[in-house]
Amino acid sequence: MIELSSRWLEDASNMGFGVDHLPVGVAEFSDGPALVVAIGQYAINLASLSASGFLGSCQIPTTSFASRNLNRFLSAGAKNHAQLRSELQNYLLSDVQFVKPHLHLRDSLKMLCPLAPGDFVDFYSSIAHAERCARLPNNKNAFPEAWKSMPLGYHSRASAIMPSGSDIKRPLGQVQTQSGVAYRPTKMLDFEMELGFVIRQSTEHGQCLATEDFEDYVFGVVLLNDWSARDLQGFEARPLGPFHSKSFATQVSDWVTPIEALQPFKCRKLYNPQVKSYLEEDEDNGFDLQLTTSITSKKCNRCPMPPLKLQIATSKICIGALANNLHSSLQTVRQLMLAIYMVLEQFRVMMYTRWVASLSG
Repeated sequence: MIELSSRWLEDASNMGFGVDHLPVGVAEFSDGPALVVAIGQYAINLASLSASGFLGSCQIPTTSFASRNLNRFLSAGAKNHAQLRSELQNYLLSDVQFVKPHLHLRDSLKMLCPLAPGDFVDFYSSIAHAERCARLPNNKNAFPEAWKSMPLGYHSRASAIMPSGSDIKRPLGQVQTQSGVAYRPTKMLDFEMELGFVIRQSTEHGQCLATEDFEDYVFGVVLLNDWSARDLQGFEARPLGPFHSKSFATQVSDWVTPIEALQPFKCRKLYNPQVKSYLEEDEDNGFDLQLTTSITSKKCNRCPMPPLKLQIATSKICIGALANNLHSSLQTVRQLMLAIYMVLEQFRVMMYTRWVASLSG
């Protein structure tokens, strides 16, 4: 059994994995997969904790904690999720002896992809990104007129979802060159650092949601890398949108942060568009988040060199439009266990071939 120091909860908070966080993931154990909750350098096996009779008040079946993804757990609903979170916090703060037999070192776990969505929606939520795209030569300053009055997004490819740390295979496709159309590996591979919002439950066909339903339907957030092959996209995207260039990889983090953990970071939105009454929401519905992207390479590791910090997002992130996005998209989403909402498109990290080659050597 793991021995805990008297300062272990304080150390957990200093690591960003304290009792006010408690992100959820899925790990592979010798007796099968199980949902786990991170606390400091440890993870709690929820399947074994529930089987021991310590999670009875949240009314989530033990079988939901012994799954290869979060789908069955997410369908338990906001009330049961809140009860589970409260019960875990009480154990950790007052009765940790009940939890200790179910603790594992996080670094020793084999993590699985926590999400298996039936669908996900990629939203065009950053005004800075929309304005930059409008200034691109081929777009002729065509800022989307609809952007300021309604959420813009498209249903993306759920089959491309993969866990953090997966190898990315450089996609092949057709591109336009000076000598004609060529078939080759992409030379313009990049990813966008985004934030994914995970939905608890599906709606009935034709069912509409109000913006105030946001917290009932949103379980939490994941960090997300949205990979693209831009040269392939430039050739294939018109008129129906990207195909091979956006269907090969969308990476999500191992851990899903509950939406309750973000409440201390709520703030007034940076941008508050004039929308129709059915999309109106509280102005204090943004989150002040700080996100960092770093990159390393084989050449950096040989030197050795620390990971290169490419970008730090220190400004307030306006994700208040998420409630609007939820309202708009879930009118058409049916029989889905979860969906993902990508909203931080302004934090784009370009990794074009020549630059990466100079790093990898």
